[in-house]
Amino acid sequence: MNAAGRSIEIDRCARDAVALLPHVVPHRDGLQTLGGRVIALPAPARALVARFAEGHEFDDDELSDSERAAARDLIEAGYLLRLPPARPIDRAAPVDVVLSPHIDDAALSLGGTIAQARRRTLVVNAFTSQSYQTGLRVPPERLDAVACAEDRLAGRLLGYDAVSLGLAGAQDRHRLGLSATMGWPPRDVADRFAGEIDAVAQRAVAAIRNALGRAAIGSLYAPAAIGGHLDHVVVALAGPAIAAALGLSPGAVAYYEDLPYAAAGWRGGVELRERAPRFRDISAALERKRAALAIFKTRLRAPQIELCIAHAARIAQRGAVERCYRRSGDEVQAEDGG
Repeated sequence: MNAAGRSIEIDRCARDAVALLPHVVPHRDGLQTLGGRVIALPAPARALVARFAEGHEFDDDELSDSERAAARDLIEAGYLLRLPPARPIDRAAPVDVVLSPHIDDAALSLGGTIAQARRRTLVVNAFTSQSYQTGLRVPPERLDAVACAEDRLAGRLLGYDAVSLGLAGAQDRHRLGLSATMGWPPRDVADRFAGEIDAVAQRAVAAIRNALGRAAIGSLYAPAAIGGHLDHVVVALAGPAIAAALGLSPGAVAYYEDLPYAAAGWRGGVELRERAPRFRDISAALERKRAALAIFKTRLRAPQIELCIAHAARIAQRGAVERCYRRSGDEVQAEDGG
């Protein structure tokens, strides 16, 4: 029991586990990437990866000594992921909700905050159907499923549950080049894409209610839309309507800075004059955040990840922090919720 008399539970496995990343599958010679390249492995590693079915995990105590040694090599090579025991979660506490434009945005901007939270976090991914990917050469028909698998593993590592709205990203629904998705002023988006904002709000509210039932909501996070990515602006503008529909004050929305755009010096975004920056020390969770970001291989490259990690140190007086913007008086709830 905690000091308030509420039970604390471990939601997920209590031991270290090992999982195969979703970008490779077992092959008779070792592993095969989703683009078709075969990765030859020594016999002990081949025997280990052959045990992995899609989505399956093994606890450390299920592995022999030789398999543990092979697992260490495969983890270092980036094919396996070690999942440490989950932190204690207060199931009676309100649930934090993060509105995430894409599957990687919650981890990018709030990964350390989520990893240190003492209560549940629900991530609502809006635009989860995208043809964009890095150079992995994932077959287009499998891309969304692989991205969702990345999200599940990152959620296991950081400690969040996720729901997806299944909407098409701006590049696909408006046939825009990547650069054309950036720099959108919120006023223009509100005028031109009011229907999209309403659709995101309605779907998000339905998904949150379905996932949480009668559970109370603690903090509601939305992107500040720094950089003006069209999808980020749409979700940011939907934030107040989502808050109101859930019985929260529209002013209760906490806006997180959008990474990697803020780290790269982009400007713009929603109006923040009535909100003050709030910094959360994530020093203890920084390496876990880095590991979670490395899972999103369909979306992120190593230089983007390192830019975000460096930004966390640059804006901190010491250690590493994440930044969001709140109205005065909301920070007490934020600190309590992590």
